[in-house]
Amino acid sequence: MKWLTVLCCVLPMAMAFKEGASFSACSLTPTSGTATGFVACVLSSPYVNRTLFCGFQFAGLTSAVTGAEIQRADGTPLVDFSDAVGGIVGGSNSFDGIVREVTPYQPAVAAVNGNPAIPQVYGDVRPAGAFNYKLNLSLSDALFPCLSGANCKVYLRTAAETLSCPLGGMVFGAEFDFGLFVNKTVNPSSTASGYAWLNWLVTSEDTLNARSVWVYTIDYKDLSGPISSTGFYSAGAPYPVPAFGPPNIFFDFAGAAGDSITNTGSFSGVAIQGQIGDGVTGSSGYNLNAVQNMAFLTNCSVDYCYIGVNTQYLELRGQLYAGASQLLPSLVWMVVLAFALVL
Repeated sequence: MKWLTVLCCVLPMAMAFKEGASFSACSLTPTSGTATGFVACVLSSPYVNRTLFCGFQFAGLTSAVTGAEIQRADGTPLVDFSDAVGGIVGGSNSFDGIVREVTPYQPAVAAVNGNPAIPQVYGDVRPAGAFNYKLNLSLSDALFPCLSGANCKVYLRTAAETLSCPLGGMVFGAEFDFGLFVNKTVNPSSTASGYAWLNWLVTSEDTLNARSVWVYTIDYKDLSGPISSTGFYSAGAPYPVPAFGPPNIFFDFAGAAGDSITNTGSFSGVAIQGQIGDGVTGSSGYNLNAVQNMAFLTNCSVDYCYIGVNTQYLELRGQLYAGASQLLPSLVWMVVLAFALVL
């Protein structure tokens, strides 16, 4: 049985992220050898400086990763994630690549003897880990077609191996959006607030090989300090009982864009089932096996799950639950959960 036959009959094959965001994913395959991998990417909403966030997961590489990029079908380079792969060893591993919207830098020749300054193009330089601005397109204009069905490929390279795949879609599972509120038990005087958008998706492969992916956007405002960690918790008891220990799924907030003085901003990312990061050192974390993943999703269906944003303490929390007030009816959510055991 395939996820496609289970889900598309009861759920729309469409995904609604924060307005203006776009998502795509694919399973990496090698030109030779037996290595495997997966990549999922989200282009953030345009309301804060755009970022492209791609999560990479792989197994069976015989040596360290040396490069990762996105290209058009004709080979035109779009994004280079080289700065994200330093120290990423082979075998089984995961990492995140983040690229911010950039504008071609045009320094001016200083005014001389009353003549006006003369702007000039900064030269033929594309730094590692950057968007190829020589296309004279914005990050959005260059990448939105890739994440919306155009033929673009992701590449992951070692010294001897290349894995690649054309970006495509996944099977829609569920979507949620809800407010984040101050955890008054630890700081009743905080004026912070926030909002979370979540999408849960699965691959359309055989269920024995399926991956579960959470796509997230977190907006936050007026935190009492910088974010130290953030993620998706299962408390094991009805909200607002706190979870004890780290999140079940860590969010990578390195792409946060906003005002660092007021600790106000936004970040988007993906967490692929099997990623082993802590959200702080270059990778999201979603290291739940099949049984644990089922328990996690079941807890979420009975209001045990919440998003937490930590500063010097767990400052913001927001509950995720299934119900008519969310975009997915409870009955359909439970149908999905009935098949989640095979993840």
